[in-house]
Amino acid sequence: MTANVRPVRLGLGRRGAWTALLAGVGALGVVEFSVLHLLATGLLPHPAALIIDLVIGIPTATLILAVASPLWSTHRLTRTHLHLRFGWLAAIDIPPPLIHDASTYRPPVQHPAQTGLDFDSKSATWSAIRSPASPLIRITLTDPIPARTQAWRRVSPRSIVISVDNADTFLSALDSTRDN
Repeated sequence: MTANVRPVRLGLGRRGAWTALLAGVGALGVVEFSVLHLLATGLLPHPAALIIDLVIGIPTATLILAVASPLWSTHRLTRTHLHLRFGWLAAIDIPPPLIHDASTYRPPVQHPAQTGLDFDSKSATWSAIRSPASPLIRITLTDPIPARTQAWRRVSPRSIVISVDNADTFLSALDSTRDN
């Protein structure tokens, strides 16, 4: 990839599994807020009920937005970095020279891929999977690098498993960057 080529945006895979998870989290958040709002307005004076609404409503809305953020997120490949994002929940920036290997990944039957974020400290594997039905890519690094998972937890993975829209497109774009 040459310096005058624009960054390549790469999708995180299918949205169905993450949308279902978001629907569940959103429904629980709406029920929680509604019940607390009805209790507060029925039992407390108006200013106190308003404070309860704000104290519960703002964090609940923020949580729902954070969980929704992987739906509009993309991975981005530039000349200098592979920026892997999982919305507001996880991120890692990988310089292409630190990538030892990248290939399609088929998880073993004993440990199937699951929707969500994970960091396995035993294998130092960071995973961000929007849909296990989408193609999965495993990236092995030459050295551990800093990453963020579960919104603010800091980890140092040596390998990464991510879901993508198209494995061939992702791997060929990555190869063209690593070749230069």
